[in-house]
Order: sequence, then structure tokens, then C-alpha cells
Amino acid sequence: MNILNIVFKDLKIIIKNKMVLILLLVMPVLMIALMGYALKPVFEIEDKIEKFEILYSNEDRGELGKNFYNYLKNEGKDLFNVNSINTEKIEGKISDEKYNIAIVVLNTHTQYEANVENTTIKIISSGRNPVEEAVVTSFIKTYTQAVNRGIGLAKIHQENTEDSELIINTILHDTQTKYGMTFVKSQQIDKGITNNITSYQFFATSMLIFFLLTSGMGLGGDLIDDRENKTFKRIHSFPIKQREYLIGKIIGNGFISIIQAIFIMLFARWLFKVEWGNQMGGLFLIVILIIFISSALGVIFSSLFNSSKALTSAMTVFIWLMTFVSGGFTVSPIGIFEKFTINKWAFDGIIRLIKGNSLIDIWVNLTILIIIATILWVIGVTLYNRRKTYE
Repeated sequence: MNILNIVFKDLKIIIKNKMVLILLLVMPVLMIALMGYALKPVFEIEDKIEKFEILYSNEDRGELGKNFYNYLKNEGKDLFNVNSINTEKIEGKISDEKYNIAIVVLNTHTQYEANVENTTIKIISSGRNPVEEAVVTSFIKTYTQAVNRGIGLAKIHQENTEDSELIINTILHDTQTKYGMTFVKSQQIDKGITNNITSYQFFATSMLIFFLLTSGMGLGGDLIDDRENKTFKRIHSFPIKQREYLIGKIIGNGFISIIQAIFIMLFARWLFKVEWGNQMGGLFLIVILIIFISSALGVIFSSLFNSSKALTSAMTVFIWLMTFVSGGFTVSPIGIFEKFTINKWAFDGIIRLIKGNSLIDIWVNLTILIIIATILWVIGVTLYNRRKTYE
């Protein structure tokens, strides 16, 4: 009963303070909206560029020109459309801004004895679209590297045989047989845990963790104020045990934090279409662990500082720094240091649950959060009892 009385007392105080209540509920939503919108482009970069048009002129009537044209048509079909044209018309087409780039295979001998280095593939660019130019340049480079590899093998072969009639057709055929026609390899860049989520999912999760961690400031501030206003002594003049007082404070603060978490999740879903997945039990468990950790931090800081203002300043700096290091504000965590933050393990766990993983899949995250909570509460209770003894 004593615990419930303390809980209801703290809840009444918070509910009466309309400004505090508004800040607790509105500020997280505003932060999600602002940061989610500002960094939206970071999460919406496509892995492939839009298909574009190129001009192509083949002045070489040997095997190189034929082989390269087939390569363009087959391997480049997902990147660009090839439009054949006479070389003398290219400049006009590019000047008219209808095309940005052209490829010309110059008229040279394609026999191996004529030295393949004299065979030139020329790129003509308008300079208006550096992305298209970079794609075409890289595309041609992969082709020439593969061909040169085959030519190198042919040189070795010629030096060890009397047959000197190797032509470029044979070289290209040998290269294709050994390496295949697919010279271009695509690779999906692994963005880690943030792959395939929206900016609003990222910041809804990040801000949920951030504001739950700051909730401990309320508990710590109350402990200091009760101590400074002699409320602490008056309470203990009644038959209330020390642990009942502390548990009551923790439950009251935790109840407000749970309401805040539910509010953030509901409004993020409603306003920003954030999907939280089907693992609500797992999400609730992580939320409880974060609140438990935050409460421990509040108790620790309340034992180290003599004023609630000093506690608020210190905890704000600490939590902001931890969130920044974990990439919660910038999407870019600071190397290995993120692993020493609470945010990293809570964030990864929530995102994995959103993506459909089970509690078993995040057992490492849960274990680390439980260990952190246990260590912090051992420290918090020790400091709290020591402070109580001296006072």
C-alpha cells in the first residue's frame, strides 16, 4: 500500500504539470518528424541508376568491334539503350542535348600481331551527366581488363608455340570460354542493421530509446528534491521502508515512461507510417529494460549531485553523447565506440524485431542490456545507501 501511495502521488504531480506532460509526449514526435525528413534522402538512395540512352559508332570491321557491340547489347541492357550512329553525327546529337554520351570503336587492325594496344575505344561526353559518364567508363574498363587478360594469356601461348596466326577472334573466344561473357559483377552493399528501413523507422526507434533514457532524469531529480526539501525525512517518519520509497518512485516514473513509449509508437505509426512488426512482446521487453537502465542512471546521478539542475545537465550531456556516438542522431556511428553505448544494443534489438526476427535472434542484445541494467543497479543501490547513511 505504501508503494502505491508513492506511485499515485508522483503521477498526480506530473499530470498536474501540463507543460512537462506536453514536452514528454510532443517533443519525441517533433524530433522524429524533423530528423526523419531532414535525413530522408540518406535512406532513399537507390542501388541502381535509371536506364539511359547512349550513342554507339563502330568504325572497326574486325572481331573486336563485333564482340564489343554484342557485349554492349547483352551486358549493358539493364544500364542503357544502345543507339547506333555514324561518327560524324555524334557531335550534333550531343550538342542538341538529346544524348549525353557516345562510344566510338576506332578503325584499327584487330589482328593480334598489330598490337591490340593500338585498338582504341573512345568515349565522347557532353559533361552534363557525370554519373552516366562514370557508369560507361567503368563498364568499358571491365571489358578491356577482361580482354587484356586474354591477350596476356595469348602472348604467353605464342611465345611457346610456332603458331603465330592468333587473331583477336581466337583471343576473345578463349577469354569468353575461361571467364564467360559476364564481365560485370553486381554487388549489394550491406548497410548493416539499417538496410531496408525508412528514415522515419530509424528515427522513431532512435528517439524512442533516447527519450526513454532521459526519463531517468525525472526520477533522479525527484530524489534530490525530496532530499533537499526534507521531504525524504518526513516520509521516513512514517512506517515506510527505504526500499518501498525507492520502488514507488521507480514504478511511478516507469509508468509515465511506458505511456510515453506507447504514445511515440502510435503516433509514429499514424503520422509517419512506421511499422513496428509483430513482435510486440519483444518490443515491450526492450522498452522495460531501457526504462530500468534509465532509472538506475537516475539513482546513480542523484547520488553524485546535490541539485536537480546539475543532475539534468550532466545526464543530458551523457545521454546526448552516447546517442551521438551510436549514430542515433547522424545515422553514422563512431566506429567501435558504438558498442559501448546502451543505444546500440537497444536499437539493434528493436530494428531486428521490426524486420521480423524473434527474441531468440536478439538474445545477445537482451543479454547485454540485462547485464548493463544489473551492473548499473548494483552501483546505484550502493551509492544510494551510502548517501542515505551519511545523511
